[in-house]
Amino acid sequence: MKVINLSDLKIENLEGEHFTLVTNLECPDLDDSLVNIDKYIYSTIRKNFENYVEGHTITKPIVFEFVVNTSGAKLDEYDIKSIVDIILGSFNRLFVETKRRNREYRFGLTYISDFNQIKDTQLHIMKMINYKTKFDTFNVIIKFETGDSDIYYYNLID
Repeated sequence: MKVINLSDLKIENLEGEHFTLVTNLECPDLDDSLVNIDKYIYSTIRKNFENYVEGHTITKPIVFEFVVNTSGAKLDEYDIKSIVDIILGSFNRLFVETKRRNREYRFGLTYISDFNQIKDTQLHIMKMINYKTKFDTFNVIIKFETGDSDIYYYNLID
């Protein structure tokens, strides 16, 4: 597994000790409004951040693992992509702080070739680069579970 290192602006192999923060999510009702789905996911992630991230100084890489229990619901690729996008949006709002990093601002990713591998929006990536984050070395994993086995597995960086 690889991790994103925002201090050195590199993608590195995960070696040695690391922490894993698991957040369990019930699969949202996709017939509900996007606002309600976003509120549910955001509040669940925020609770875990308040309990395990806020105020902690961790110098080792951290893997944020989001486990979505589908309870046997049939999800197509668009459902999965929608849920992944909402999780990444909520994660980014909680993970990125309001203080700018103490370095030159990055206006494009074209010269950070490693960061082209990150499977997130350019806006999210640029916010992580330009603003301080809760941790500087991390990865995000999103798993969709049916109870029997994982049906989908997403890494922010492979």
